[in-house]
Amino acid sequence: MKTPLQLAALAAVLAVSGCIKDPHPPVPEPEPSTNPGWLIVKWVQLDVYEQFFPDPEGPPNTISKRESRIHYNAHYKPLAQEVYASAVNDTANLQRIQVDSFFYDASHRMVEARKYSGSGPTLQAVIKFSFSGSDTIPSASSYLSTYNGSETTTRYVYLADEVLAIGEDAKTGADDTTRYIFENGNYMRYVNSLGEFEDYLDYKSAPNPRLRFNVPHGGVIIMPMLHGDVIRLSRNHHGDKMWFDEMVGDPALNAQGLVSEARFTNPYTIGNKYHIVRYEYDDDVLK
Repeated sequence: MKTPLQLAALAAVLAVSGCIKDPHPPVPEPEPSTNPGWLIVKWVQLDVYEQFFPDPEGPPNTISKRESRIHYNAHYKPLAQEVYASAVNDTANLQRIQVDSFFYDASHRMVEARKYSGSGPTLQAVIKFSFSGSDTIPSASSYLSTYNGSETTTRYVYLADEVLAIGEDAKTGADDTTRYIFENGNYMRYVNSLGEFEDYLDYKSAPNPRLRFNVPHGGVIIMPMLHGDVIRLSRNHHGDKMWFDEMVGDPALNAQGLVSEARFTNPYTIGNKYHIVRYEYDDDVLK
């Protein structure tokens, strides 16, 4: 059974969207957890386009904003994630576009995520994770779309420098295996039935901000400027994307050595198009 603090926090996140009759099966009460230290509580992404040849009847430049707020439970695990977005050139006004809620077993492992539209709320998808023994990295996952009823299950095989994701469509039985290839602890490229595809050319020395959510795997938390949400997390902040269609400068670090800001540039555009991502952390999310 969840603690009163967990329930109160989730109610606060979802209350403005109305009552969601979506009870989760109770689990045994876990032992108290140790504060893991600095965790991400918010990230902000600014998308800027400075045009070389602006429309004389429109704004010369455009800017839009996305913002994510993360709420934690009594065991320092993400309880809910809210994502907001602005209209173009109206970054002062944000509209909530999505709410995700997360559930755990007695060992603090994430076993389910439910994704809701921000304005409904309408349940969009349910993701479930299963584990082998006491492992903290999922051995399998399932993704159910409430839009079309499609469901995909995926089994994972973890090797030294690869992750095999063996997916199967629950309705058709069709399956496909994707190999995610890592170098020096960082995801670089994938191979499937269509060929081999590069996602990243290099990585920075800065740590991966995704490691600061206190969830030891990917596939669930929404992150800015992310290509390929692989179940195994990379060690460092990614660098340039393949074909240099997205170039990444050296991230700025805060006093704790964590990424506070990163800039992403799209060089192959008519104009100056770039993205700025900022992270905010808290060393005691329960205070």
